[in-house]
Amino acid sequence: MRPRVPQTEGGSQPLWTTDRRFTDGRVRAVSEGRWGPLRDELEIDVRRVAERLRGLSQTRLAGAAPPFTSRAVAARLAAQRLAEAAQGLADRAGEDEPAWRALPDLSDFAAGDLVAVTGQNLLEEIDSCPLEDSVWVPGGRRTARDVVSDAAGTLAATRRLL
Repeated sequence: MRPRVPQTEGGSQPLWTTDRRFTDGRVRAVSEGRWGPLRDELEIDVRRVAERLRGLSQTRLAGAAPPFTSRAVAARLAAQRLAEAAQGLADRAGEDEPAWRALPDLSDFAAGDLVAVTGQNLLEEIDSCPLEDSVWVPGGRRTARDVVSDAAGTLAATRRLL
C-alpha cells in the first residue's frame, strides 16, 4: 500500500513528487524542494539515530566506540554539531558571531532525545534558509549547504558507530 501523499494547502499538488524505497520495500516520500536529498537524508538519519540510541541498553550506550569513549559520547557530539548548525542558520543575519550554546550534560539514556531535538531544530531552520546563504559556524562563516552537509556527515558517522 502506498503512503498517503501530503497535499499543499490548496490540495492541488503533492508536497512530495517522487518515491524512494527502503531496503525492506517500504516507500518513503522525498521532497523536491531547495534542499532536496540533503535535507531528506538528514531527516531520515535523525530519526534512525534517535531510534537506535533510544533502543540501546545502558551497557551498549556506555560501550566504547573508537575514537570515542562511548556511543553516548559520540551521540552527544553529533547532537552538539546539529545544535551549532541550527544556531548558525538561525543567527545568520547577525553581524557578530553568536554566543554558542552548549547542550546540557544529561544521562546516557537521553542521547537519543538530544539527537532528535537538535536534529528537528536544524530541519526547521533549513526550511527557512537558502542553500548558499552565509551562516555562522564557530570561528567564522560558511555556506548553509556546507554547514548542513558537515552536520549530516557527523550524524552519519555516528550512525555507523552504533
